[in-house]
Amino acid sequence: MQGDWTRWENYFCLAVGFTRNSVASVALDLSNTGRIRSANPNRFHIGTSNGITLSDITRSVSADQTVMTLAFAPGRFGAGQAFRFGMSAFFPIEGTIQTDPDRFRGMKVRVTLDNGQTFAGSVIADQQQVNRFAGAGLVNAAAAVRAAQR
Repeated sequence: MQGDWTRWENYFCLAVGFTRNSVASVALDLSNTGRIRSANPNRFHIGTSNGITLSDITRSVSADQTVMTLAFAPGRFGAGQAFRFGMSAFFPIEGTIQTDPDRFRGMKVRVTLDNGQTFAGSVIADQQQVNRFAGAGLVNAAAAVRAAQR
């Protein structure tokens, strides 16, 4: 993460674990967060990836701007692949797109595989106290330790 700028191209990461199927789409629903998505396609950026390109993704935003769906070209987002992306999420109360990652608490995520099977979940984040050790966002210590051991 680079500061609080949600358009930075490496802000979020999607990764596919072990599966025989590829991901057809991922829907990110902000309706429980008080945020809305930009309808401007220029605010969506792809960062670091291993095989996924911008041309593999069709991005759409719901009419109420709360749900962004990323639809993938058939077979393009499968096992072992990952990419990082950035996309503005406006917070009307604050009047800004700058935000702490833990403020995505409650965002609903729905993944649809190429065989039609779906999986759903929500972003969970404990309240973070801003300090010089933890920063202002969500820190996944277990993932950081795993990454450091590789």
